[in-house]
Amino acid sequence: MTTLPTTETDFTQPPPHQRPPHQPFHKEYFFLYGTLADPSTLSSTLGTSIPPSLQPASIKGWHYKLWGLYPALLEGPQTGVVRGVAYEAQSASERAKLIAHQGSHYTTTKCRMELEDGRVVDDVLTFKWNGAENVLRDGEFDLNAWEMRELMDTM
Repeated sequence: MTTLPTTETDFTQPPPHQRPPHQPFHKEYFFLYGTLADPSTLSSTLGTSIPPSLQPASIKGWHYKLWGLYPALLEGPQTGVVRGVAYEAQSASERAKLIAHQGSHYTTTKCRMELEDGRVVDDVLTFKWNGAENVLRDGEFDLNAWEMRELMDTM
């Protein structure tokens, strides 16, 4: 008995002639705040031992509340300012790792970021709260205090 070769069709994808051409990855800035603004946390998230290059930055028209110990970014008021750091993702893999780290309670959104040297960067990705606001509370996130707690937990 002869077996004929078979081909499997992936019906979850459009036919090749209807697929958009492959778009190469272009480095893109992220505005990071909270625990991802910590270089060691960011290095661990990205799976690298090389310290990331971070620049102090801020975004206007945003504020945050706390979800437990962690800040949750929310839009408004126009006078609101959130301070954090700028990180330029070097690959699609880094981008995916940053998004996965945040989980489903956060979603990516674009914002306008001002670097410490005064340069302004548009269309920067950041992580906005994606959950119910009634679980958030007013408060301040202190990165130094969080880093100290993390250090004490490893001892």
